[in-house]
Amino acid sequence: MSDGVFNAAIYDVVVHQPYQGTGIARLLLEDMIAQLREVSCIQLIATTGNEPFYAKMGFRKLKTGMAIYKNQQLAQEYIWIKGNGRKPTNGFRPYNFTPLFLDWMK
Repeated sequence: MSDGVFNAAIYDVVVHQPYQGTGIARLLLEDMIAQLREVSCIQLIATTGNEPFYAKMGFRKLKTGMAIYKNQQLAQEYIWIKGNGRKPTNGFRPYNFTPLFLDWMK
């Protein structure tokens, strides 16, 4: 989803289990990134656990990111709140969860 100028959003890349690890996700992301080359910011919302893969693809964690999760179980998985027992990982600050940012200006 994109406005074609400034923002684009990718809502996860999911590959069927038997085909994971074959490079399909990498090819899909490379193609999407190429198609969005004129957009200044590509935001990614993804499930937990794939952060190293997305980092290899050039995505970086945002300083800010916020969400409202109406499903409490998902909120526990994706939102870090002081005192909820979930420790931030990889330098996450409170409320910096899965959204990642591709820095095109390097």
